[in-house]
Parts: sequence; C-alpha cells; structure tokens
Amino acid sequence: MTLIEALKTLKSKGITKLSGMIGESDIDKYIDNAVQSHEISAKLAHIPCHKYHLDHEDDHYIVETNGHFIIATHYDNFDMATYGNYDTKEEMYADFDEYIIMKQAEAIADQKVKAGNDFPRAVWLAIAINELRHAYAAANAAFEREYGCCDPGRDEEMAGKI
Repeated sequence: MTLIEALKTLKSKGITKLSGMIGESDIDKYIDNAVQSHEISAKLAHIPCHKYHLDHEDDHYIVETNGHFIIATHYDNFDMATYGNYDTKEEMYADFDEYIIMKQAEAIADQKVKAGNDFPRAVWLAIAINELRHAYAAANAAFEREYGCCDPGRDEEMAGKI
C-alpha cells in the first residue's frame, strides 16, 4: 500500500488529525506532502534517492490497535510507525512496539509448539512477550543514553539543526 493510499484510507474512516514524524496534525497536509513527494520523485526518478522512494512506495501498511490506526513503514530489516491518530507520537510508538512484540511473540510460540516442546503455546507466548518487552525496554534505554533523543525539548532542538 502506498502512503497516499494509506492516508486516504484513514481519511475515509473519518480521521482528520494525525501525529507523526513531521509534527503536523491535519491529515490533508500529510496527504498533500505525500502527493508532492511522489510527484517530485517521479520527475527525478533518475536520481538514486528518488528512485529508491519510488521503488519502496508500496512499503506502507495500516495497523489497527487499541481503537487507533497506525500507518507503518516496512524497511529492509524493521518496521516503524510513521503516522497515527494518537494525541502524541510517543503513544503511537508505544502501541506499535506492543503490536510488533505480540506479532513476534506469536511467531516464537508457534515455532516452539511446532518443534514439539512440552509446554503449551500459551506458556511460550507469555515467556516470549515478557522477554521481548525486556529486550525492547533495554534497547530503547540504550538508544536514549547514546543519542539523548527523549530529553524534553530535544526534538525541537534537533529539528532546527536538520
């Protein structure tokens, strides 16, 4: 699904406000930006970054979780929440992390059951969820220590330097 399709899908569901990467809330501005970005990349497709953008236009999908919608982007080795109908992007990221943890935990539990382990799937699922939550928390803490991205005011400060 393209970003434009995903945004229009959310708009068709009555969603008018989003949180996300550009700090804007009006869904129409997100749609305008996505259309403009596509048009620029189509005109400049001979430039590698624009070719990459066009090659990966269909790398978006919608997740529905906890009564909210998240537009996620699939990258080569990870997925990331891009936009969502949340009050803050932090809430969106937390829900998306939980969605990914559950997806990964279910796959782990299924593998363990297939391998013929003695525990039922529910036990493996609980173990995997617990371990993954700890791993995500440790990874996020390490990232914050290294890059300091979660300091109050840091996002605005960094945005001014980009």
